[in-house]
Amino acid sequence: MKTQVILKNLQWLGRHNPAFTPGSVQTAVAELLNPTSSILPYSARLCLNKPGMLCTGKVFFNIEAGKTKNIYFSTEVPTVEGTYPVYLDIFSNDQLLEAYRAAEDIIIGIAVEYTLEVTIEPPGAGYVVKSPSKATYSAGEVVTLTAHPYSGYEFDHWGGWPPYPGVGSTSPSIQITMDADWWVVAAFRKAAAPPPPTECTPGTIKCEGYDLYECTSKGEWMLVMKNSLQCGFVPPEKPPVPGGVIKCNHTFCLGGWFYACWPDGYGYPQFKAAWCVEDTPPIR
Repeated sequence: MKTQVILKNLQWLGRHNPAFTPGSVQTAVAELLNPTSSILPYSARLCLNKPGMLCTGKVFFNIEAGKTKNIYFSTEVPTVEGTYPVYLDIFSNDQLLEAYRAAEDIIIGIAVEYTLEVTIEPPGAGYVVKSPSKATYSAGEVVTLTAHPYSGYEFDHWGGWPPYPGVGSTSPSIQITMDADWWVVAAFRKAAAPPPPTECTPGTIKCEGYDLYECTSKGEWMLVMKNSLQCGFVPPEKPPVPGGVIKCNHTFCLGGWFYACWPDGYGYPQFKAAWCVEDTPPIR
């Protein structure tokens, strides 16, 4: 007869290994596959020790053709210590279709407790939140650790001993399964200093008194012209010398303005006065 339902995997919720305290209530998750081309109404039960013994009530479900589905079974495990095989029976219309034995047996025994110690490095750089937060943890219990830095620090990585799944991770949040005593180190580092604020926006200009300043690419003010007409400076009257106003070096004047000067009385470029003037009318 063709297989109607396939058990792909069976795990116990929140447990790394199937070791339980006597009489505790646990939840098993069965991943089932429907390999057929049709949908049938299914039911299933989970049994411990022997087929048909210590069984849960039936769980009713259906699975689309070619699809998988997780089915949950809640059961109270035996109160007597020992090792118990796990069986899964699958029915359709009360007809037994499949009978599986899980790959792992469960172990019932005196509860084993483990400790989880967390150290901050360097001290005072941050703190860690444990969820759940307890002095000891039972075997297979999963604990979430989340690191939070204090001002001036940022999280770097997880360390500790013995090596555990997640050691070396740079994620601020990890999960640890308690199957040993763990010593965990949350390592922080100093946060990078933000860049210093700039004095100004590059390319902008300003006046201080009659002096003209321009903001450099580094965000710093630089004097580009003293006694600038752009800053309201009124030049003294042009000296009465031949030649009039001539056009000189205008490297430090901004758009629409030129660096103007008067020659001395002998025509040499030894300036008696100089400032930025508007280029209207043109300067010769």
